[in-house]
Amino acid sequence: MEKRFAGIMVGILLVVLNFGMAVGAVHTRSTYTMITLSNITVLPTNGEETRLPVMVVNAIDWSIVPGRTVHCIFQEFWEGELDSFGVTQSINVGEDGYARIPVPSSSQAKFRYATLWVGGDEASVENKMFWYTHDLSMPAKIVPVDVTAELVLGEVRDYIYQVLNAWGDVIPNVQVRVIRGNGYVTSQQTMITDSFGEVAFEVTAPSGSTGTAELRVQVEPLRFIQTAMMFGWNVGTSPPSPTLPSGSFSASSTNLSSGECATLTLTTSNTTSVSLTPSTGATGSFTSSGGTVTVCPTATTTYTVTLTGSGGQKTYSVTITVGSAPPSTGVATIEASNATSYDGTLPVFDLSIGQTFSATFVAKDSSGNPVSGVSLSVLYPNEVLTTDSSGQVTVTIPASSFEGWDSDKIWVTSDSNVFLEFKIIYQ
Repeated sequence: MEKRFAGIMVGILLVVLNFGMAVGAVHTRSTYTMITLSNITVLPTNGEETRLPVMVVNAIDWSIVPGRTVHCIFQEFWEGELDSFGVTQSINVGEDGYARIPVPSSSQAKFRYATLWVGGDEASVENKMFWYTHDLSMPAKIVPVDVTAELVLGEVRDYIYQVLNAWGDVIPNVQVRVIRGNGYVTSQQTMITDSFGEVAFEVTAPSGSTGTAELRVQVEPLRFIQTAMMFGWNVGTSPPSPTLPSGSFSASSTNLSSGECATLTLTTSNTTSVSLTPSTGATGSFTSSGGTVTVCPTATTTYTVTLTGSGGQKTYSVTITVGSAPPSTGVATIEASNATSYDGTLPVFDLSIGQTFSATFVAKDSSGNPVSGVSLSVLYPNEVLTTDSSGQVTVTIPASSFEGWDSDKIWVTSDSNVFLEFKIIYQ
């Protein structure tokens, strides 16, 4: 994959921006604050258009500021992208306080960098990294499912968050921790997502006087995946106003071969009734509390659920693509031939600081025989290799100047269900 930079245009824009930042750092402070899902955004490699939601708020009172403009400079491009995608994006902030910035799509795992700032306030500049990944089990964001920004004095309420991957599928068994606002959380500070990818933190508002606080949670150990919100408490005895129904809707698989079936899973909150379209051929039904339904589509189908509650309606959709089964490569497993140790069943390669390492992997069929001529993809370094006559490929693990560890992955290029995860330790 050949990378090219945006050239003189981006260079000039970045120099001008950096000069403005230097001057602003001496004479001004940022008027606005931009809130994104995380410092690193994980995006899918399915080629679909992706938009990055950026909330713009007043840096003093955290009120939203619709009508402002968020500028975004993408610092690097790949071959062919400059013909169809501008170097600089300028997006207006909507009435909801969000600017939704288009991000170039990708069909391969890789990184991309961008610089964002609010128009007229160069001191608000932020750097952003986008990580495109094939890994369906990788958490990409944590979103509020059932939270309220206004509590009455002394009120106790569960704040529910959900962890999703880059495709919007729920991720269970993920650790989530409260990192700000801990004093108002009366439940455990660290919790594990359930089968719906959800955690519920019990928040108790003080009973003495009115006030506000920030509640921020993050996914562990991926600390760059966070979400934050301001909430307040006030005098009153009435319950909060009715809120829109909310929930999540996902499919156990969004790519089926002809004759296969998938399970649709729905979770709900503040919901009194649910409808599914289309429902023909579905086994089971959803209730106001959610549930599961089995579908066996014969062609590509978009399923939509409509949640109805006292605050209105909310719809969610998922598309299941039906096609012919991919050709079999004959590969059943991928094994590490020269791992230096193991963490449970996970192969580990131990490297010294500044050292590269040639890691060898072998593709085998169900009988344990090596399979030659098969393409294997590696997450990092991002490359595609072909097994030799012994069924082997050699991956050169780059050197590092720092101590620590990274997780990595190798898989059959045409069948991502056959893969091997491994670990690299620098010490």
